[in-house]
Amino acid sequence: MTTKFFIFYVFLLLFSPFLIAQEIKKVDIGNTLVIEGYRGNLKIEGYAGDTIVVIVKPNETPFILEKQGQINYFRTASVQMSEYIILVPYQTYLKIHWTDEGNIDIKKIKSGIELQSRKGKITLSEIKGWAFVQNDDGDIEADFAEITTEKPMSFTNLTGDITLNIPENTNANLETQTENNRVESDFANPTKENYAPSINENMTNNGSFDKKKRAKYIIPQKKEQKIGNNGAIFKLNSRKGKIKIKKRF
Repeated sequence: MTTKFFIFYVFLLLFSPFLIAQEIKKVDIGNTLVIEGYRGNLKIEGYAGDTIVVIVKPNETPFILEKQGQINYFRTASVQMSEYIILVPYQTYLKIHWTDEGNIDIKKIKSGIELQSRKGKITLSEIKGWAFVQNDDGDIEADFAEITTEKPMSFTNLTGDITLNIPENTNANLETQTENNRVESDFANPTKENYAPSINENMTNNGSFDKKKRAKYIIPQKKEQKIGNNGAIFKLNSRKGKIKIKKRF
């Protein structure tokens, strides 16, 4: 454990009433942290240390934190709406599967994030890596301090808004899809629109598409926007919500 983290660790124990008498476990760092849980609020933050630390509230909430090879595993099957705080080194690669409900807040990660959740708000802040996020029911807010072209990025939900904050000087290719065509962008570049009718929509006798007669479900309309040259690829898809692309100053 580094001196800096030891001081921070002592500070948490001595001066934060929230953390007093909470369950605290730690494990040496591997390259990847796999997180599997059912219900509860999850907070993950990167820091300049070499240890993964888990703090839970209430402290009787059962969980497992273990290392297998270069991969760390955090698992909990608790049905309580517990609070999980996980501190990880900046470069930790996160793979998260949250199967029921709870808000997820991730900060200051400089690697990849794969996240699948069923219900709750997802917030990514000060990210310097890439992300693949899927959320059935709830808003997604993703704030990138730096953009990488390492992998295409994807943000998908069924209900809820998607907000993407990216630096003003970003090079990016943005592909957005919404059922109600609610897309807002701070970037002035023109967009290209594409529309594909659902197979459930009414057809005329000669097989052509009748736009005046639509079924309840419509395939989301796609918009493409290019910012700069040779940029990162972002795919944002929200069936019922709004997509907002904002400049990060």
